[in-house]
Amino acid sequence: KDFLEKYEGFVALVAKVYPNESMPSVAEMKELLASM
Repeated sequence: KDFLEKYEGFVALVAKVYPNESMPSVAEMKELLASM
């Protein structure tokens, strides 16, 4: 859970800096982590 919170903050930061870059969404990350 802690990692997801950090990742959300990271995605928000990247989205500000690179608005045109496509980042995997938090929901996608949750599914990815759940499948591991």
